Amino acid sequence: MTSVLLMAGLLTACGGSGSNIIADGFGGAGGGGTGSGTGGTSGGTTNAEGIPTVLAKNVEKITYDSTAQTLKVTLSGLDASDKEATYNRNAALDLNGYLAYDIQESSAQRRFVALVKESARGTVMASVVADGGQFNRYFGGGYYSRIDAYTIPTSGLATYIGSYAGVITLNDGSGGPQRTQGTVTLNADFTNSLVNGAVTNRSTTGGQALDTLVLTATSIDETGTFLGKVEFEDLTGVGDYGGLFGGTDASDVAGVLVVNPIGGDGTVWEHGAFVLPRCGTAGDAATCP
Repeated sequence: MTSVLLMAGLLTACGGSGSNIIADGFGGAGGGGTGSGTGGTSGGTTNAEGIPTVLAKNVEKITYDSTAQTLKVTLSGLDASDKEATYNRNAALDLNGYLAYDIQESSAQRRFVALVKESARGTVMASVVADGGQFNRYFGGGYYSRIDAYTIPTSGLATYIGSYAGVITLNDGSGGPQRTQGTVTLNADFTNSLVNGAVTNRSTTGGQALDTLVLTATSIDETGTFLGKVEFEDLTGVGDYGGLFGGTDASDVAGVLVVNPIGGDGTVWEHGAFVLPRCGTAGDAATCP
């Protein structure tokens, strides 16, 4: 697997200690395990918004207004004085169609960066957020929602291709996380209610290559949502992914993933988002078959 520059600058925010492990939020350990068979759902609990807690982590809710371009984040962490924090638009951090927002109330506090995208048809959205780590911990997580009416096909295959964007707990030098990018391909089988895919061409925005992530086969439930396991290509289990389909005949899909460890280092976590149009619909990717 690709090695990454993990510890250098990992905890440069005020009070950080660059030699200690970052755990998620309140001290959760890293994911992992080994893959087997064709995958299957990860199970577990969901939060009040219906997002699996393994994906939501510290995020309780994210509200995005695409017209006003405002982002409000409710997070069980140290991001802001208000429970529902209004993040600041930061276009300099936009990434492949995902809009960036950040917040840092003072230089002594954590700096959080959020990435969000709504589908061109206004059917679904997804967002991830994290800080760069401070005092041996980071806070972050993901969120997705269906915005408009939805109908799911009862049969047939479909492909969804588009960009991926994430935040990774490698400090960017200002206390915030670095960002990651890539391409997501999802294949859905609506006859058998299954979905799988991969995140390819993955890298940090600084140019550090990262491994392909395999989104293993998992079931689509009757509401059009799914939850499955993430592996590296060598079958090493490294996390979870999930999301939902939206629009007429599932014209779009949105979701998030969480990965840990990265490059064999359990101190590094990545939260990524994808919002993809269905191939054969308006606005589909040029790489669609």
